[in-house]
Amino acid sequence: DKVATGKAANQVQVRIAATNRALGKYKDAVKMLTEILREQNMMLGVQIEAAYTFQEWAGKMQDGDSKTKLYRQAMRGGGEIDNKTKKYVIWGWGKTARLTGSNIKFRNAFHESRYNYAKCRFETAKVASRGEQKALFEKAENDIRLVVTLFPDMGGNTWKPRYDQLAKDVQKSLGKTPIG
Repeated sequence: DKVATGKAANQVQVRIAATNRALGKYKDAVKMLTEILREQNMMLGVQIEAAYTFQEWAGKMQDGDSKTKLYRQAMRGGGEIDNKTKKYVIWGWGKTARLTGSNIKFRNAFHESRYNYAKCRFETAKVASRGEQKALFEKAENDIRLVVTLFPDMGGNTWKPRYDQLAKDVQKSLGKTPIG
């Protein structure tokens, strides 16, 4: 019964955090999600909500350096460091993809993570200095190419059109013909 009560409390906290994100209260959302993940970091839905929070926050920033920092947190993890593991409590899209990729039960979460990882890289490239920009666009293109190589169906009807559009956007940014 104690476990059920804890799960219900966590669900309420996640909903409040999602509401805070929707209201643009990103710091509050990250704080709430971190509290949950500090206790139970294997909660996939909470990890995804946290990555989306960093990603959306980055998109609202005007300053390129702030955008880049937040997109990187969405990609690589961020927030508080766990004292035991010495790693971020919030995993980010990269670790979420690594942990879900080999289990078919989590295939949608994998594609959600890989797509958003590439999307964050693309958005980071758009605000990067001229010297870094091309390399970052190429990395975004390679992120998508990796998914195509490993999973030719690219997540089916849900994810394939998104990957395809992102690939076209990246190709345009690289001065290539946008073929997807």
